[in-house]
Amino acid sequence: MVNRLTFPDEVAVYWENGEYIVHNVKVSTWGLFDGEELFIYQTLRTYETVGEATKHLNYDSETISRVIVRALFNRLAFTTAEAAQDSIERARTALNHQPDVPVPNAAYLVMTLRCNLSCTYCYAESGPHVTIQDDLTTAQYKSVLQQVKQLGVRTVIFTGGEPFIRPDIGELIAFAKSLGLRTNAISNGRAITKALVVGQLLGNLDKITISIDSMEPEIHDRNRGHLSHHFAMRALQYFLDTPIVVNVNSTLTNITQTDDYLVLNDFLHDRGVKHKTLFLTEIGRGDVDVQGISSSHRTEIQRGLLKNETDLVNRSPVGTDATLLPLAIRNHCGAGAAEFSVDPKGNVFPCKLLHESEFLAGNLKDSTLQEIWEFSSALRQLRRTTTDTLPNCLPCSFRFICGGSCRAAAYGRTRDIHATLLEECPSLRRQLRHSIWASAKTALAPSPMPVSREDLC
Repeated sequence: MVNRLTFPDEVAVYWENGEYIVHNVKVSTWGLFDGEELFIYQTLRTYETVGEATKHLNYDSETISRVIVRALFNRLAFTTAEAAQDSIERARTALNHQPDVPVPNAAYLVMTLRCNLSCTYCYAESGPHVTIQDDLTTAQYKSVLQQVKQLGVRTVIFTGGEPFIRPDIGELIAFAKSLGLRTNAISNGRAITKALVVGQLLGNLDKITISIDSMEPEIHDRNRGHLSHHFAMRALQYFLDTPIVVNVNSTLTNITQTDDYLVLNDFLHDRGVKHKTLFLTEIGRGDVDVQGISSSHRTEIQRGLLKNETDLVNRSPVGTDATLLPLAIRNHCGAGAAEFSVDPKGNVFPCKLLHESEFLAGNLKDSTLQEIWEFSSALRQLRRTTTDTLPNCLPCSFRFICGGSCRAAAYGRTRDIHATLLEECPSLRRQLRHSIWASAKTALAPSPMPVSREDLC
C-alpha cells in the first residue's frame, strides 16, 4: 500500500442519487463513493501518511486500499506532489494556452431567415414574409462550404428560418458531404417529405434535429402554428425509418404541462431519439417575462427528467451515453472559438444566437472566412471572455465543466456579454451534478467494447 498521498487543493463533494461524488475541480475528474468510502477518503486527506490515517480508521486494509485505488484512478489523489502539480499545470495549459485563432468544430449556416412557421419565441424572428432578397446563391453557399472545410471545421449545421424551404438544400447538403464534412440540419418538419428524405438526404445527411414541444398537438401548435405538430411528427417518422440520427429539441414555455412533457420524453427515448430541453432566451421574439416558465415549474420538469434518466442508468449503465467526460476542461461557452454562424447575407457571427451588429465579425462577400476568423476583433474579444473574467464564476466548483454558460442568453437578458444569469445557476448545477453522476456510473460499468470520445460527442 502507498504510504504517502498528495491530494488536490480544490475538491468538492456532492450528494446525488444516494451516492457521494468527489470532484477534483481544477482537473475536472470525479469518482463515486458511499458514505464509508467518503469518510475513509476524507480521513486520508487529513493526515500526512496513510499509516497515520489508518490508525484512526476502523476498516480493514482491503477496504482502505480500494478507496485509495479509486482515488488514484480518478485523480482524486496522487502518489507525489509533483504528479499533483503536473496534473494541474496540464489542465491550466489547456485553458490558458489555447491559440488566439483556434480551429472551430462547428459552423452554423443560416440558409434563410424565411420560415413556413412563425413561432412565438423565435430567436431569429423568422416568418413567412421575411425577405430573401440578396440571400446567398447556391454557388455562393458552395464557396462558403469550401471555406468552412479549409478552416478545419468538422461539422456543418444547416439551419434557418426553415432550411428545407430552399429548393437547393438537398444539393448543398450533398455537396457538404462530398467535402468530408459531417452534416446536420435543424427543421420544424413542415417542408419534409418522404421523397426528399429518401431521394436526397439519405446517405448525405448525418443528423436531423426536429422541433417538437409537446405530445399534445394543441400545446405545440399554440407555440408554433396550426397543424405544425402533425407535420413535425410526420417528419420524425420519416427519419426514424432511415439510418439518419434523429434528435428532438423542445422549448419550455408557460403552457408546457409537466406530465405531457415527460410522456414526450419517454416516447422519444423508446425510439432511440436524443431529447434536448431548451429554455427561452431573451433574443428575437423570446420574452421570458411573458412566455417563460416559472422557476418552480422548471424544477418540477427537470426533476422528472432526471428521475427518468437515473432509472435508465441504474437499470443499464452499459451503453448509456455519458454526457460529460472527465478531463474535458472548458472555460468558455464556445461562441467565436469552437463555433461560428453565417447568415443568408454572408455575415459571420460568433454563434447562431449572437446575430447582433456589435458581434458582426465580417461579411464573406468582402473577405474570406479565413481572414475573418483570424483578424476579427469581435471574435477575439469574445474568445477572451472566460470563466477567469466572469466574477460570479470564479468561486463555482462547476466552472470548468459549465464554461461560464451561454453568453448569448446572458446578453439577451441583460445586454451585457459578461453578465451571469444567477437565477439560472441552480438549475444548471443540478443538471451538471446529475451528468457527473451518470458519467461516473457509466465509467464503472464493464464496457463490451472500447468507446471513443467521438462516439460520445
